[in-house]
Amino acid sequence: MKSLILILLFPISLQSLQSKDIESIELTLRTRGSSKVIRVSSENTSTEVNGETKKVKTSDREWKLLLENLKGIELNRLATYSSKPGKSQVDASYIAQVCIRTKNESYESSSFDESNPPQQLRELVAHLSNILKKQE
Repeated sequence: MKSLILILLFPISLQSLQSKDIESIELTLRTRGSSKVIRVSSENTSTEVNGETKKVKTSDREWKLLLENLKGIELNRLATYSSKPGKSQVDASYIAQVCIRTKNESYESSSFDESNPPQQLRELVAHLSNILKKQE
């Protein structure tokens, strides 16, 4: 019975961790001749495209939407999420990686094609990519 209660409480504690302790969410995109990084915190959004950096204030609405995108993502399993490789192998798509930082730890995904992220990360990657495009 105790183990059942612990199993039921685990997602709740993970969800509260995500909403309170997330410090930043980052998407890194690389290819042979180009790199792009977007890093979003509750205060600022910074983008770096081929070494050129821009920084703007993050709206409360934008931060809340990003936190919503994290629902269903288990941070301790982030590195295990995978998708089929494809276009990045021939430089037709960026190699992407997500990093989520909390107060105590950093969680990184494995690398994936930007155009084909793991199912669990699709909404988050699409949202971050849209913010990045607006900043370019």
